[in-house]
Amino acid sequence: MAVKVKERTRQMIEETKSNTEETKLVPLKEGALLDPDVQTEHAIKAAKALTALINNSSNPPVDIQGNKYLLFEHWQTLARFFNLSVGSSGTEVIMRDGKFHGYDAKAVVYDVNGVIIGSAEASCMVDEKNWKSSPEFQLKSMAQTRANAKALRNVLGWVAVLDGYKTTPAEEMDGVKTNNGFSAPKQTPNAPVASATGLASVKQIDYIDGLCKQKGRTIVDLEAIVNKKKESWTPKDASAIIGKLLDAPAAPAPPQQPPVQEAPPVQTVEVIDVETPTTPAAEIPIEDIPF
Repeated sequence: MAVKVKERTRQMIEETKSNTEETKLVPLKEGALLDPDVQTEHAIKAAKALTALINNSSNPPVDIQGNKYLLFEHWQTLARFFNLSVGSSGTEVIMRDGKFHGYDAKAVVYDVNGVIIGSAEASCMVDEKNWKSSPEFQLKSMAQTRANAKALRNVLGWVAVLDGYKTTPAEEMDGVKTNNGFSAPKQTPNAPVASATGLASVKQIDYIDGLCKQKGRTIVDLEAIVNKKKESWTPKDASAIIGKLLDAPAAPAPPQQPPVQEAPPVQTVEVIDVETPTTPAAEIPIEDIPF
């Protein structure tokens, strides 16, 4: 029986690699997961469907040395194929020697009946290269994102590998150099999405402009760097620029001017009014008087 299941699994994997037709997921019947053949077939279809969605999106997995790491939203999509959901169950501040060091978050995975079937914990710390200068709310949010992705990975990692993905969530590879230009992601809360026109949206441009002001740069500077006017930026250009700006150091603070020293008080000299003696006017001879 084991040999038969193994051979059947191998055949299905080969079929999924050669078959390019659209995959349709069939809802699992009650008790069907007890059958390894049915479970494996559904898992392969789910992995293939995820790849089809990824190939038509602008948010691919992170590529590190030829290995593909799924983002949290990819794990969420995979979870929907199994009627699963995930949520944070708690976040704690990490303090060491009385100083703030980051956040630890917990997440749990629920089945369709609300039963917890998996969990995980993850952290985001100030000693991480990409997060040391970030505000606390971003560290807290990333800790939750990592925990959620890891919890889904604990339940669905066996499905992801069926189409060649690594099981470590991309968020846990933060700071590792990638091959496809996508950072193992530094979270950008409320970052605007691209427009449907094939060009960067107005919100993306405004978002970049705001980042420029924070970093002491201008849109004109960026246009010179990418050799494109902002009107011709694509969503990919905008995403790359946002990533670069988030990683860029803040503009240096203007040098402090030395304090102006007050001039010493001027000593006043009392002036004594001395009456200057006047010389009496010369007497005019009477014969010179004009009348």
